[in-house]
Amino acid sequence: MRSGGFVSLRGLDDDEYLWEPVGGCWNVRRRGQATSSRPYGGGPWVFDNADEEPSPAPVTTIGWRLMHLVDVIGGYHVFLWGDGHLTDDWFEVPGSAAAGVALWDHTARHSSRRSAARTTARSTVRCASPGGRRNRRVGVSSPTSSSRPPITEPRSGSSATCTRGAPA
Repeated sequence: MRSGGFVSLRGLDDDEYLWEPVGGCWNVRRRGQATSSRPYGGGPWVFDNADEEPSPAPVTTIGWRLMHLVDVIGGYHVFLWGDGHLTDDWFEVPGSAAAGVALWDHTARHSSRRSAARTTARSTVRCASPGGRRNRRVGVSSPTSSSRPPITEPRSGSSATCTRGAPA
């Protein structure tokens, strides 16, 4: 059931939240019971994760998928509008369905409001490879009150540099 653009998980119980249909699932677990190489989360509960995705990819539970969404979407917003510093334990993973759904609901609604607010301004991003090859300008949305420094960290071994310009 959809409500306001979000799928309703109302009534999801702990058995469904943590149900593992096959062995070897990635799930939400107590910290000492994690089965993956690099579980994420603060507090007594974590969700399974690894530096590199295993092959074949593990089956994931509803609880794991919710926490993955919280980590990806919430982490994106923490990076953009927070201090930009994220660690594997940046949020506390809930061990119950009710708390997991509440955290996802909060994250999804907060990020939707934040995304809507950021479209009120536009900034220019310049990307250039060494020697000025492939110099291009790309307009991207940016928060109006951002005091974030220029984007200068190359991605995936690239030596390109991108910087934010003043709002256009």
